[in-house]
Amino acid sequence: MTIRNFDIVYCIDLGSRMSDDLSWIKQLVINSYYYLNNHDWVKHLKDEIRLRIKIISFGDKSIKESRFFNVYDRNTLEQEYLQAHLRNLKSVGTSSACDALEALKRAIKCDWITEKKKNHIIFVLTKTALPSIHDLDDGINALTNEVCEGWYHPNVLESKLSDTWLDKRLLLFAPFANPWTQLYEYDFGEGLGSCGLFGNENMKEEMEYVYDDIVMSYYDPPI
Repeated sequence: MTIRNFDIVYCIDLGSRMSDDLSWIKQLVINSYYYLNNHDWVKHLKDEIRLRIKIISFGDKSIKESRFFNVYDRNTLEQEYLQAHLRNLKSVGTSSACDALEALKRAIKCDWITEKKKNHIIFVLTKTALPSIHDLDDGINALTNEVCEGWYHPNVLESKLSDTWLDKRLLLFAPFANPWTQLYEYDFGEGLGSCGLFGNENMKEEMEYVYDDIVMSYYDPPI
């Protein structure tokens, strides 16, 4: 049996445009342990995925960050703490792509696990975007570039985030617009495969599929 350490950070937009999605997002976060550990490959190899979850929520120019919850079993006290934290997340009036970028920056800089067999995953769930990159002011451009550099070169932000492409994933459930396309296009251009941009038209269905893809991507050799 192999123990695989997964850290997942969910950056969740609490703006009013996400209000219809908030309920199923919370349930999906709660069930993420089972999506991963009930995968056929995990069960076949009798492995255990030890999952830690952090929530970073943003909206109304405010960003709130939880600690990492050690979610190994649904019946543990940690699961109860996670559920209590999620219950307190409420939709707010507005959110911005700038807020989302700041939340992502915090995610990159968080206290990632550094043990062997580690996997670092960030979900960004938002319906915010920026106008054309040519219309952005210098401040937002600088923030976008800082986040991009922080993901691809973690030492820029003095982050514990893995600098190995196979050990990390940035999963953007966000509009096909800047700054998300900027992050994705750099990754695609370099052929790294560490970043995915899925849009947000079929967010729920895409996210359920992605958990399966996460497990398949990290198993070597495959069955």
